[in-house]
Amino acid sequence: MSPTRRASSVEQAEVACPKSSPEKWHAAISPYRSIKRLQNEYGNIVNFERCYELSDYDSKSGTFAPDGQALEGRAATLRKFLRDREEEEIVVVSHGQFLHYVSRDVDDDGKQINGDWENTEYRSYIFWPVEHEDALLKETDESVKRRNASGPGKQLGSADDA
Repeated sequence: MSPTRRASSVEQAEVACPKSSPEKWHAAISPYRSIKRLQNEYGNIVNFERCYELSDYDSKSGTFAPDGQALEGRAATLRKFLRDREEEEIVVVSHGQFLHYVSRDVDDDGKQINGDWENTEYRSYIFWPVEHEDALLKETDESVKRRNASGPGKQLGSADDA
């Protein structure tokens, strides 16, 4: 669920039951209710099956903990999932900080190595080497050129500074 929709749901739940326990209003915004609402809104355009499989995304523990090890694990799982799909072109919309883990643009301490992602910026990647067990990504030359970057993963427009 998008943070905007989630925040709206939280506000609505707090207004609906302001003196109730957190458990009661959290139940009002459960992922299952949100998924049902989105299914009603978008119908069969989107496959929501994996949303049910990963409904504990907001647990902030285990796979979904906010630490480097969990982030790298989720990123590796996503890369493998994308690589193993039949589609030849896939669009991923995500938070820039997580995308640094997906593109492996962080050091061993989880610190970002290259430039930030700008709002609405997009980059193109290929899996290289194709069959690598970690499903490694490489930014395409066309993507670097389009962004006027000084190299793969570098800041948008950084070629002007070089």
